[in-house]
Amino acid sequence: MGRANRGYKKNEPFRDAEFKVIVGEGKAETQYFAGLISQRVRFYPLPFNEDTRSAPRYIVHNASQFVSQLKNRTYDFDSYDELWVLVDVDTNSDGELSEAYEDCKNKGYHLAVSNPCFELWLLLHLNDCTDHAELLGRQGPQNCELLLRSLLGSYNKTRLDMRNFENLALAYQRAGAMDDPLSRWPIEVGSKVYRIFENLAINEIRIHN
Repeated sequence: MGRANRGYKKNEPFRDAEFKVIVGEGKAETQYFAGLISQRVRFYPLPFNEDTRSAPRYIVHNASQFVSQLKNRTYDFDSYDELWVLVDVDTNSDGELSEAYEDCKNKGYHLAVSNPCFELWLLLHLNDCTDHAELLGRQGPQNCELLLRSLLGSYNKTRLDMRNFENLALAYQRAGAMDDPLSRWPIEVGSKVYRIFENLAINEIRIHN
């Protein structure tokens, strides 16, 4: 993604860095991934659009539009690149999530669902959440934000302080321990966002200061 098609062949020893395009439903997702730095991969979050509807099918639609725009500009979104659609369980029904899952599967995209919301992934940088699972399962999004404020002193999803989320390795480990890898999305409290970082050297990923 983001590279002109230079006629790269798989047997050639050199290629541009791999891209992971992130299409989320909120400002927190965009800011978080814009704040990560890696030598191996470029995280490319799509800018958040206030007018975009947040139902899972619309997020997948936005991803498809983005890929179409790349092709129209003769850019090459190739097999080394990944497009990740981030959605929340929140108020979405199983039917809506299932539709998004199948749509992503058919298009070759990846789906990373957080239950109840993306803020759960942020919390896992700070706390393993095992003592708060019941709280986070009830009115989850509001309680996730309340817990973040309790742990950090303040939390503003429109202005993330990435210094609060340096413990990526811990978040990755905690989310993986909570997850059922065979499930399409977390049925209980959990986040599939950790899968975006699989096969990467977690300790080499830094944040913008």
